[in-house]
Amino acid sequence: MSSPSAPPTEQRPASERPAIDLTHGGPPPELLDQMARADEINMRLRASGRELCFALSGDGGSLEIELRDADGRVLCLLSLSEAIDIAEGGALPE
Repeated sequence: MSSPSAPPTEQRPASERPAIDLTHGGPPPELLDQMARADEINMRLRASGRELCFALSGDGGSLEIELRDADGRVLCLLSLSEAIDIAEGGALPE
């Protein structure tokens, strides 16, 4: 249903409308690579009984990066540089 102020749309027969190619869709390869890398990091952390969680601070003004154990207990808060170091294969804090 169109709004009263919208101009009328012309309905063309299906044979005259451009075809939509659904065989070549999906995320760009760069995004798929980033997702695969994130999964590798996640698997490495989980194998060591750890996980990174991202949450808004209590006041909602900043992002907190939590290092948690396998039971979900917060072990410590990480700085951005510490989280990047872990993502790049650095040692996990004790």
